[in-house]
Amino acid sequence: MYATALDELKISPHRMRFQNLWIYQLRSFHPFWIQKIKSEYENELFFGKTAWGSLLQIYNLNLFTPIEKLHAFAEDYHSQFHPEISSAQIQKIFEKLNHLGISKIGHLVKIPGTQIQNRWGKKWADFFRGVLQPEDQDWPWQPQAEDPIFSKKIDLEFSIFDAEIFSNYVGQALDDLNLKISNISFQSISIKYPGAAHEDDIEIQIEFPKKTSLQRDIFWIKRIVHDKILSLQGLSPISQFEILIYASPPSKQIQLSFFEDRSSSEKFDRMIKKIECLGCTIFQPEKSLNPKPEKSWKPKKAKWQFAWQSEALFRPLIQFSPRPIPRPQGVLYPTETLQWTDENEKIQSRHYFMMRSERKWAWVFRDHCENWFEQGILE
Repeated sequence: MYATALDELKISPHRMRFQNLWIYQLRSFHPFWIQKIKSEYENELFFGKTAWGSLLQIYNLNLFTPIEKLHAFAEDYHSQFHPEISSAQIQKIFEKLNHLGISKIGHLVKIPGTQIQNRWGKKWADFFRGVLQPEDQDWPWQPQAEDPIFSKKIDLEFSIFDAEIFSNYVGQALDDLNLKISNISFQSISIKYPGAAHEDDIEIQIEFPKKTSLQRDIFWIKRIVHDKILSLQGLSPISQFEILIYASPPSKQIQLSFFEDRSSSEKFDRMIKKIECLGCTIFQPEKSLNPKPEKSWKPKKAKWQFAWQSEALFRPLIQFSPRPIPRPQGVLYPTETLQWTDENEKIQSRHYFMMRSERKWAWVFRDHCENWFEQGILE
């Protein structure tokens, strides 16, 4: 199973960049986790049994698609894997296909693969085979190299020639980095500085074991860097240098934990956005000082964690504005009495009851003027 996306997502350590797209290999993932990925990124990923299949989906190509629409995919494919094939050559191939009466992608099956290879070469034969038989043709997988997790450039006040002094400056820079990315595991450190006049920049590349971190191994790392710098021959004047630290590749256990790299509050915010996209609004109630149940709370922006008002449990969750009703004739069960003074300093009161009405328990009250109202449903 493979997936292709327009944006870089943290779903698999096995990925590659294809033009402006990202291809993720999910073959080692359990079906449960693949289903979780589909539900989490349903509008962001295009899935296929092979990389070819997922790419054909995102390019919107199938056997009934006009052959002209395959041109853009061919341009992207060959510019990445076979840059020696020019746009002019690609244009000529498609012109020849038109002359041969190939109007749809599916019509390519009329031309035997050996004939395509004899005419235009193996690279074109592999490309057309991948388009026609995406499950049988291997995709030229090129794993994406990890970007540096941190880079720091140091400008010195004066040029230095001595390797020992240069090593001390690099050690100080590593101490500073230790305060910022101490817990991150990395696989290599690169130190770059300008070469002599008219020469390319010089790079010192040092590889480390997979679980190396500055916090745990800082003294050992500085010692290795020190020895590496002292081994340099003919150090040119150095006025600035840059340190780049490259992250270790993710472990295989990522498929068991990659959904946890988002906090619960981030997941909650994503859920609210999805609900709002459906035209709905989500909020949480906040208690107010008004004694009337219909005005005793106000809507507030929902948060991941909030304190539930315990008194809300004693009142119906299904409430509406009070509706005038005739005096009830059935049995009434008292629930609570509310009494308060209004803005005119008059005493107001409500006596709440529950009663059976039309196969439901209704929440009703009698006010100080002996008028009756229905305000909610208990079940």
